[in-house]
Amino acid sequence: MQEQMIIANILIAVFGLVGTLAAFGGDTWVEGEEPILKRVTKRGWIALIALFITFATGVIKEVRSHQISKVDEEKKVVLERENKKQRERIALQLNEIQDLQSKIDSQVIQTKDLQAKLDSTSSKLADVIDRIGSQQLASIEAAFKLAILRPRETDQTVLHLNGQRTLSIPSLHYDQMQLYWGDQFHFVVYPESDDIQASDLVNLKLQAGEKEYPLHDGTGNGFFEETIRIHGRDPRPMIAKIYNPDRLRNISIKITIRTTDSSQGQEEFRRLILNSPFSEFAKKLYKRTTPSILYVRANANKNGQRRSSLAKGSFVRVLQTQGTWTEITTPEGRQGWVMSEYLGEIN
Repeated sequence: MQEQMIIANILIAVFGLVGTLAAFGGDTWVEGEEPILKRVTKRGWIALIALFITFATGVIKEVRSHQISKVDEEKKVVLERENKKQRERIALQLNEIQDLQSKIDSQVIQTKDLQAKLDSTSSKLADVIDRIGSQQLASIEAAFKLAILRPRETDQTVLHLNGQRTLSIPSLHYDQMQLYWGDQFHFVVYPESDDIQASDLVNLKLQAGEKEYPLHDGTGNGFFEETIRIHGRDPRPMIAKIYNPDRLRNISIKITIRTTDSSQGQEEFRRLILNSPFSEFAKKLYKRTTPSILYVRANANKNGQRRSSLAKGSFVRVLQTQGTWTEITTPEGRQGWVMSEYLGEIN
């Protein structure tokens, strides 16, 4: 559109210049009686035509300019209307964004509150889990102290009293007879002399740990048979002795030991380990021995002093590991070192 206006201006300038030059360069008409059109010279006609073209071009330019202005005005009105609508839409969108931002801020606050409550709940849950874990491990440790592998189901011997005040009871399995709580101590007391009366036997007692058990009620003819249940809660073995304060002689005592629950403590401990929610951790802390006899030594060395021995399947708790050696403790509290390869998983 701008190019058209430039062309129109050039045409006006050119034809205006031509008409002006034609008019001032000579006569444009002559005098006479003839009509004015016949008296116009060629130069006059050139000037008139140039002026006419200039005028027509100017008129056309003005008309066109007016049309262009009108179109531009209409476009401006339309554009302003569109701009107004656009501004209204933008304002509406801004309001929606502000409302959304307010909702987001509210959600953020609620989320923070929820996160704080969740953190508090998680902390309380962690404390509960720790307490449960501590209680569970304490239960496992308590069961471990009862998980003693008793190497005999029965034991028996015959004692002869010949004036000894205290007499250790020999064993088929140990140097001295060992009793565990829950054992059945069956005995038969019979005098080897008719001079011994039943009343003489009332002070005979069995000593097991810190407890004493009478071996005769002082009735009858001296012969007496009874079964005693060994009481207690200590899982460690108790050395059994006969206490003879009156230093009686010529008396025989036949003793038979029956262990009715020799592996009960071990089985309960094994079930607790396998069923515990901390089973994997407990299996690393507690082990079982695999060789038929495992020597427990004073230090981590094959030449170390032997402190004790463990039968196959004994349960132990791991204290620490150094190289190929592991320091362990037994349910009875005996502590020492064994080779790590001889400890297996509880299953």
